[in-house]
Amino acid sequence: MHSNSVFDDVFAPSSWTLPSVASMMTSVYPSIHGLSAHSGAVEFESLRPGLETLPQLFRDRGYRTLAVVTNPWVATPKHGLERGFEEYRYPEDADADAVHRIAREILAKNDPRPLFLYLHYMDVHAPYALPRPGDPDLGPPPERYRRRLNEKELGVVPPYSRLPAAKGLEEYVDAYDRGIRRWDHSFGEFVDWLHSTGRLDDTLVVVVADHGEEFLEHGGWDHGRTLYQEQLLVPWILYIPGSPGRRVDDRVVSLIDVAPTLLGAVGAEIPSTMAGRDMLSARRGRESRTLFSETRVRLGGKADARMKQLAIRRGKGKLILGPRGHWCFDLERDPDERSPIVGAATSNPPRNWSAGDARPASPPKRWVRAAPGGSTPRSGRGSVRSDTAAELRAPMPCERRRRRSLSSIRRTSARRSRTSRSPRVTRSDQASRFHSPTASIKVRRSRSGSTGFLKITVSRPASRLLLMMWSLS
Repeated sequence: MHSNSVFDDVFAPSSWTLPSVASMMTSVYPSIHGLSAHSGAVEFESLRPGLETLPQLFRDRGYRTLAVVTNPWVATPKHGLERGFEEYRYPEDADADAVHRIAREILAKNDPRPLFLYLHYMDVHAPYALPRPGDPDLGPPPERYRRRLNEKELGVVPPYSRLPAAKGLEEYVDAYDRGIRRWDHSFGEFVDWLHSTGRLDDTLVVVVADHGEEFLEHGGWDHGRTLYQEQLLVPWILYIPGSPGRRVDDRVVSLIDVAPTLLGAVGAEIPSTMAGRDMLSARRGRESRTLFSETRVRLGGKADARMKQLAIRRGKGKLILGPRGHWCFDLERDPDERSPIVGAATSNPPRNWSAGDARPASPPKRWVRAAPGGSTPRSGRGSVRSDTAAELRAPMPCERRRRRSLSSIRRTSARRSRTSRSPRVTRSDQASRFHSPTASIKVRRSRSGSTGFLKITVSRPASRLLLMMWSLS
């Protein structure tokens, strides 16, 4: 079993919070679990009835299940993400320090049952963090962010993301990074507290983010509107007590793998209807696989259920399907997705969808179901109704086209690899910007998202696991 892992290439199932968190909790894709759109598309706003969630499965095993969430999308009762939690707290406008104070109170309660605790933060989310006296110097951001913004770029900044008097892209990136740094400091202190009180010795820790953030990499801001890597590449840190050392896992994984991995870590059955995999299982985790992400284009702050984008990953090949065409990328050569593979794109890639250039239409049939129903079922009890289970196992409508497209990616990539290769962009250019003084955790910025790794090791094996999940919006 591998543990204390940092997964280095994590593909989010969507580029905004609601569908991505729901996929993490259910291990199915947004088109299946039902939380895939904004207001105005009611049929996509509620978690599918009969679909069991990760906290439900742990509750059935005798765990206390509690959550402290600060994102209103996650907190809204009609969405159904509280399913399976005994207690679901929403301290509005709470920062990481406030969330950790509540977590300490929860942990101090005398209850013999093991605990599943989910903490969801907004510290890294817009509105971005403004400077405060005593803030440490973050140093310069990468070169590509050191420039002034023109009037057109400033004009499309979402209102809740705007910074007073900011004229440079660097100011926005610094504000985002300040949020990461402040969360890192607070989280480091909290982990140190767990360590000093002996709780870390029997605590399994997961740190993830549900999406990234765009800062004009493809002409837009924010998240949820496209499926480029700056919005989909997220961190996943997995710490299991009793296993010293740290391992960087470079396999392509998804947030749909979080639930089965946690279930596997505690020896629980993994429902056969889960599309994800237990990444601690070397046999299954090494298999070749295809992963998906989807979003419904948001117009004026809402979603149009008739419009959909789908991204398909297999290794370093990536295919994006959108209302105006499809585009193939080789992420090994082109991690910033600047140069679509010649002959594999139907038109120029979109920079950022807007009401002006979007063309609402009924989605092609091949987009109707994004979940890879062809995933091999595992043994275990079913966790959804029979009709849902049948749909999860049904063949994927775009399977033939997907295979042709991905085959084209591999062939074209092989041809291009024989030519001169462009320098690969590394993700270490901001590692020095985030170093917690507590020496408990180290976080670095990964393009427009954040990633990191735990530095704590313990020697005593776990006797009663406390599962704690952190999610950064």
